[in-house]
Amino acid sequence: MSASGLVPGTCADEFIAVSRITPAEPARRIDGRIDFAAVRMAPSPPLTGDCEVASFTVTGEEPGTFIISFDTVILADTDGQSIPVIVHDGIITVSTTSGPEQRSRPEPKL
Repeated sequence: MSASGLVPGTCADEFIAVSRITPAEPARRIDGRIDFAAVRMAPSPPLTGDCEVASFTVTGEEPGTFIISFDTVILADTDGQSIPVIVHDGIITVSTTSGPEQRSRPEPKL
């Protein structure tokens, strides 16, 4: 499985600090990694409601079930104080049959 096309979402419309995809190296048992950080600076108003932080495309290269996990998710208020967040990992299943493209978006939940 590979990832590409990391794109900032509607929540990350100001300053992108890091945006990088590092491919997996199965022979060396190294998982792939996506690093993404975005900042919204004053005088921009804080965000409320639902919004997309970032999106990316996953391409299945062989059948199997793959876990997408979030190792570090940090949200902060306008004073830089942490906001509690609950993270839900995602699962992507790649099958050998073709069918309509399906999108799965694991999302951190507040």
